[in-house]
Parts: sequence; C-alpha cells; structure tokens
Amino acid sequence: MVFHPEKCLVLSTTLKKNSIRRKYYMRSHQLQSVDEAKYLGVTINNKLNWSSHIDSIVAQAHRKLAFLQRNISHCPNDIKSMAYFSLVRPKLEYAVSVWDPYTSSNIKKLDSVQRKAARFVTGDYGQMSSVTSMLDSLDWPPLQRRRSELKVVLFYKILNNEVDIAVPLDKPPRETGHKFMVPQSRTNSHLYSYFPSTVRVWNNLPSVVASAETSEGFKSMVKTMGNT
Repeated sequence: MVFHPEKCLVLSTTLKKNSIRRKYYMRSHQLQSVDEAKYLGVTINNKLNWSSHIDSIVAQAHRKLAFLQRNISHCPNDIKSMAYFSLVRPKLEYAVSVWDPYTSSNIKKLDSVQRKAARFVTGDYGQMSSVTSMLDSLDWPPLQRRRSELKVVLFYKILNNEVDIAVPLDKPPRETGHKFMVPQSRTNSHLYSYFPSTVRVWNNLPSVVASAETSEGFKSMVKTMGNT
C-alpha cells in the first residue's frame, strides 16, 4: 500500500487545554494537523466526545426525513414507517458501538429525529399532541435502548469469534460464569467507550441469555428483555 501524503492528516486526541503540537512528515511533505476528521464514515474529533459526528448525522437524518415528508406524506402509515426504518434510522445507528453518546444534549439530538418521524408517520402535528404516546402506539423502542442492544449483540459476536476483535477484559477471581471485570476509568471518554460501557450491560444479563447458542437467538432474547 502506498500512502498519498496530501491525503493524510494528523489528529491528536487530548483532554488538555493546551495541547502540544508537533510536525509530522511523510516523504518530505508536512502533514496537515486537524481537530477533527472523518474515518470510515465516522467523524472523530480531538476530544473524543462525538458531538461533531452526531451533529452531522442528525442533520443528514433530518434532510432525509424532510425528503420523505415531501414525497410520501399521503402514503399509509406502514409505508411511511418502512421508509423511516430503511432510510433514516440506519443513518442514526451506523457504527453506533463506537460513538454511542452519554451526554443528555447529544441523546436529545438523536431522539429529535425519531420524535419528528413519529409525527410524520402518524400525521399528527398538533401542538398539544403527545409524541411519547405516538411512539408507544407505533411500538418504536427508544433509540438509546436500541443502541445498547446493538452494542451487546456485537459483544456476543466478539466473544463467540464471529467478529475478529480482541477482548481487553479480565474475569473476576473465581468467576466461572459469563461476567467480566469492568475496566477502571479515569475519564468519561473511556468510561463510556465501547468495552467499559458494554460489559456493564453484559454482566447484568441472565446466564441463559449470555449462553445463547446463536447470535440470532441471543439478539431475540435481548430484544424480548427490553420489551418487558
């Protein structure tokens, strides 16, 4: 593989207010230093807080939803729901295991898309109407719950060698079940990153769920637990 220096960037992550800037070169070409960059569709910034990425995908999701409102507003509710599930919600969940937010502001930004979609599907734009009741009637699970389920399903696949990712976790002393030790965290960026946040959910699963024979069976049981 040959790297193109003009297409390479330097992104340093730090929580310090005054970060140390260094110059990096590739084949005598000085690489540009940036505070954020997109990698495989995910915008990463130097604070690892994911706000830039969430702002971007929320804006894209709202544009897609506006497109649906202009073109299929007179279709039956099930068609509008299918369009939301196919074209809008995937935009809010792509690579979510990496950037799942923990701040209320970012969670609300994502929820705003689903709440707007609920009004679109039901055709109810009344100021006094309850969007929460609309979501219940549509039987749409909260996006935050879906993110948690997607993360723990990925964890199951990792443990069962369906995804080739190493598990940087230890078992508690004398633990013979499915539980892992929760890594120590000094920053929120690490505390709410994939492994520390997901292992907390995994450890709370019943053993019968964690030991499911297939990923599809595991996914089904996790979803059923969320609906109870």
